[in-house]
Amino acid sequence: MLNGKEMELAKRFFDRELSEEEMIYFEDRIINDEAFRKEVETYGQARHMIIQLVSKNKKGNIVSEHNQPKKRKRSFHLLLLFIFFLIFILGKVLYQKYNTKKIQKIIAQTEQFTKSISNDVMRSDNKDETFDILIQNEREALDKILDNYNNQNYDEADKTLRTIMSTSLQPESREIFEWWSVSLSLKKGDSAGAKKSLKKIMNKNEYNSKKMAKKIFNQF
Repeated sequence: MLNGKEMELAKRFFDRELSEEEMIYFEDRIINDEAFRKEVETYGQARHMIIQLVSKNKKGNIVSEHNQPKKRKRSFHLLLLFIFFLIFILGKVLYQKYNTKKIQKIIAQTEQFTKSISNDVMRSDNKDETFDILIQNEREALDKILDNYNNQNYDEADKTLRTIMSTSLQPESREIFEWWSVSLSLKKGDSAGAKKSLKKIMNKNEYNSKKMAKKIFNQF
């Protein structure tokens, strides 16, 4: 769910009170953070329903005495609508709790697997000097990613990952970095990005971790 700061930001967005700088930040979150976008949409729907309820209730207050039966009927409908709204919110909260536990389980499995295969990646008996330089670059990138990941500097880890992934890599090296892409996406709340990386692993015949990728993918 939206925290207090995010809720206030969403409220001011719908009230058209955001500054230019805040609007740029808000739009960036909406575009790049799927979970945040869904929460804002839910908040917007709930806000719209409440505004409608209040508006209808105000109109009902000016009904004349001879229209009281209609007013009571309208109030009853509003009550039902409000109950439905509460049930909707409760269901949303329960689903989020369930989904959070599910994602935490997926994160733990992915993290454990990624770190375990990182210990065996990029080993070779090739004596070619150029090849050794490439291997060293990959090791340094992996160490930097792991260090930033353990210190929760996910943006820095992702930056290093994108840089190394843009270079020429051995298949086994690219496979391990794809798994780091899954882990970082999950930590940043980007389930869509994580599933995209898992699909890449599942579709590569030369990768040895296709079954594990499919197992985790099916848990979403």
